[in-house]
Order: sequence, then structure tokens, then C-alpha cells
Amino acid sequence: MQFSYTNNCLSSTIEGSYTAAPPLANGEGSQALVTIAGAEGLPKGMSLTIAGQPCEVGEVALEYDSGVLRVSGLEELTPSGAWEGEMKMKLIY
Repeated sequence: MQFSYTNNCLSSTIEGSYTAAPPLANGEGSQALVTIAGAEGLPKGMSLTIAGQPCEVGEVALEYDSGVLRVSGLEELTPSGAWEGEMKMKLIY
């Protein structure tokens, strides 16, 4: 896995034969959480694509505090596995 964050876009790239069957979540019954340190503030919104497919982000929650953005509610968007496809998360300010 390779991650990059440029121009308010978090991207993941898969290299090799890496697989991850569980959805993007912090444990059984917990919500997924992506943390971005050094964020500019609370975005007005976001767009998300996983494996080239646009995702409905209505259930995704964004929380900001002291330069740290937390993105939760991603577990339903990754039922085939947390990193089974490349991801692009574009923050809209």
C-alpha cells in the first residue's frame, strides 16, 4: 500500500498482491476512521471513489479539531475489504 496526500486529496495505491478482506473499520462493530493530520480545517464536503467507482458519502462523518481531520463511516463503503481497490478521497473546502 502506498498513500499520498496532495491538493486536498488522499489517495491509496495498491502494489503487488496485497489483500485485506475486512472492511475499513477499527474492529468488530466499530466505525472506520481515517485520520489526516495537518488538515486545513473542516471541509464543506468530500468526494470518494474506490476501485474507480464513485461512492455515496451521505453517511460519512467529518470531524476536525486542532489540525486533525477524522473521517468515519467508511465501513459500509468497503464491504469487500479495506484496500481491495485504489481509493481517492477529495476534500472540498
